[in-house]
Parts: sequence; structure tokens; C-alpha cells
Amino acid sequence: LFYILILAFIDIAMDKVESNSTGVFHALDIITMNEKVLKGANVSFHCRFPNEEKLNLTKYTFYLCKDGTCIAMRKWGGESGVTFSIKNVTRYDSGNYSCVYSGQKRALEEVTVPMGNPFIFLQILDNDNDGMKWKTTKQVFPSFVVVSVLCALGSIAVLSVAMALLITLFKHMKTLKMEPGSVY
Repeated sequence: LFYILILAFIDIAMDKVESNSTGVFHALDIITMNEKVLKGANVSFHCRFPNEEKLNLTKYTFYLCKDGTCIAMRKWGGESGVTFSIKNVTRYDSGNYSCVYSGQKRALEEVTVPMGNPFIFLQILDNDNDGMKWKTTKQVFPSFVVVSVLCALGSIAVLSVAMALLITLFKHMKTLKMEPGSVY
């Protein structure tokens, strides 16, 4: 029980802040109007302090991260949060987006996303109705499959007709055979 409590405490602490030699990064709430958008559209993410919590620092840097890697940064100017935009999205923009902030400005590659950070999964759809591509196929069954199925059903009369059709088809194909040296 003691070990479970310690693990739970560590997990809760990691949800809030993760630090390393480059600085301390705090989780932010992330909001977007649509989590599914069409290819070519513009997407905006609004990153804000959780529960309107603000520390006594006057300068913050907000970071937008995709799949755990930070891709953009913006200085905070005192408003409720910061908005990041991605224009003309492609399928490569699909992924998990999250936001973090720090009192110190760091290079994007130095930013560490806390474990358990809130995220939004953005899905980019093709420009059709539902993002799925439908393909219609025509399947042609060979005559022997039809004959086998009919035989299995015990329909001798239909089997006779099918055999007659096959024989006629065979004779017709034989008459179409060209002799060597014929002009086409």
C-alpha cells in the first residue's frame, strides 16, 4: 500500500511539472474549435492557464507541441492565453497537440512536455464527405464456380443448361481461333 501511494504521488507530481537541466515546464489547457478538419483548412489552438491560474512571473513563453515535440513558441502578454495557428493543414498535421509554458525562454528542442499533459488529437480528413475513400469493385465469377454451386444445390436441370452454355462458349471460342500468318 505504501508503494502504491508513493507511485500515485509521483504520477500526480509529474502531471503538473517536469524539470530537467534546461528548465521547468508547466502544463497548460489546450482548446480548439474542431478536432476533425478538412485538408487545406486552417486550425487554431488556444493555450491557457488551467483554472485561470497565473503565477507571479511577468514573462512567460508558451509552447505548442505535437506528439511530444515542441513546434512553435510565443511570448505571453498578460491575456488569458495564447493562440497558435496552422494554415493549410495536410494529413501530416494529424497528431496529439499539447501546450506548456515556462518562465524562461528555451529553444524548441530543449522543451520537455510533462507526462500526463492534456492534449487534443487533431485528425485531418480528405476533402470528401467523411474522410473515407470508397471504392466500388465488380467481381466476375468464372463459369465453373457457378456450375459447382448449382451442382451442390442439386439442381440437375440448371446444371445441364450451364454445361450447354459452356459447350457453346467453347465452340464459339474455337471458331475465333486465327491461323498462323493471318492478317488481323
